[in-house]
Amino acid sequence: YKAGGYNSLQVGSLYSPEKVWNYEGGIKMVVPDYNLLFNASAYYYRYSNLQSSVLNPNYGGSGVPFYEVMTSDQHAHGLETEAQWQPVDALRLNFTSAYIDSTYIKGISTSGVNLAGQPTGEPFFSATAGFDYTWHDVYNGDLEFNMQYAYRGPTRCNADSGFQGTCLTTPLFSVGTSSNRTDARLDWHTPDQRWGVGLYVNNMFNKRYVVSIGNDSTNDFGTPYAVITPPRVYGVELRTKF
Repeated sequence: YKAGGYNSLQVGSLYSPEKVWNYEGGIKMVVPDYNLLFNASAYYYRYSNLQSSVLNPNYGGSGVPFYEVMTSDQHAHGLETEAQWQPVDALRLNFTSAYIDSTYIKGISTSGVNLAGQPTGEPFFSATAGFDYTWHDVYNGDLEFNMQYAYRGPTRCNADSGFQGTCLTTPLFSVGTSSNRTDARLDWHTPDQRWGVGLYVNNMFNKRYVVSIGNDSTNDFGTPYAVITPPRVYGVELRTKF
C-alpha cells in the first residue's frame, strides 16, 4: 500500500492510493556434497493505481511540458533463478536469470493513448553470470580475480514509449535496445581483510547505450537531451581497516 496525493501543477489533480497483491512460490536448496546453491521462484503480481512519474506534453494548453504522476493498473508474471557452484576450493561460479511479462490492465497516458493490454516497458529477459578465482598465499595474502557479465533484453515498447523517450530509432542511434556489460577486478588482500589493493575495469568492452531521451525541453527550446551509459572506467583502489 502507498498513499495517494496531488500533482502540484494541476488543480484538483488527486491520484488514488497504490495497492499491490503479490503471490510467489518456489524452492531454496543447498547441496553441501556438491557445494551447490540453487533458488527458483515463480510469481504473479497485480497493481491497482500504480504511481509513475511521466511527461505531460502540454500543461493547460500553454505548450510547456512537465512531469506528473500517472496511475495505472498493471499485472505481471515471471520466473527468477539463482545458482552458485564451487566445484573446487579456488573457483566459484554464479548465475542469475529473470523472465517477466508485464502489461497494463488499464491506463491512459498523458498524451491520451489507451495502454490497456500493452507492455509496460520491462524486457522479457535479463541475466548475469560470473566467476571468482582465488590464489592463496600470494605475498602473505589472497589474490582474487572476479569477472561478471550482465545482459538486459530490449525494452518492450508501447504506444507512449516514443514520447516518453524510452523507445526510439534514429539514423544515428536507438533507444531501448538490448544491452550488455562486462566488469573485471583483480584484488589482493591480507587474510584478515585489513589491507588490500585492487585493479578494476568496469564496462570492459566500452559498450555504450542511450538509455532515454528527455523531451521536456523540446517544444520550447528545441533541445532534447539523452541519458547515456558510462564509458569504460578503470582504476586502482587502496584500502585499509582501522
